[in-house]
Amino acid sequence: MRIVKEILSKMQNISKPQIDFMRSYIPLLLSFQGKENFTNLSRYSPMNKKTIRRNHQKNFDFNRFNLELMSTQGFEPTMAAIDASFIPKSGKTTEGLPHFFNTSQGKAQKGLEVSLVTLMDQSGHSLAVDAKQTIDSGDKSRLDSYLEQVTGLSLPLSGR
Repeated sequence: MRIVKEILSKMQNISKPQIDFMRSYIPLLLSFQGKENFTNLSRYSPMNKKTIRRNHQKNFDFNRFNLELMSTQGFEPTMAAIDASFIPKSGKTTEGLPHFFNTSQGKAQKGLEVSLVTLMDQSGHSLAVDAKQTIDSGDKSRLDSYLEQVTGLSLPLSGR
């Protein structure tokens, strides 16, 4: 995983222990099959589930990692797109559980919404950069939430 090592060396504000963890963790994620939880991940890795849990609690800039990966592969994005997906969910204690529009049913339903930002090149290839849960707040519209998500990323769009 030479590429992972190169990208991690370019990233600043990341400690050596976190680099070592990510160098083991990213290939694990790419080869892992099944339900992804700390116990199952530790079965297919030399790392203990406590090690994986502790490192998950630390911040890691996956957006920056993805953008660096794209640039090493020669991907030159020319535009960004955002798509919101509805996830049906019931319950009383789930955070962010208002009504969102479900296009498959053609109406608003109780559930969660996830917005995904992708970068696209001129040949039509698309790569995901960022996914966030849409939180319904009374003081701003959903469009404002989407704009905040896109503008919070530093997207390397070429102006062709």
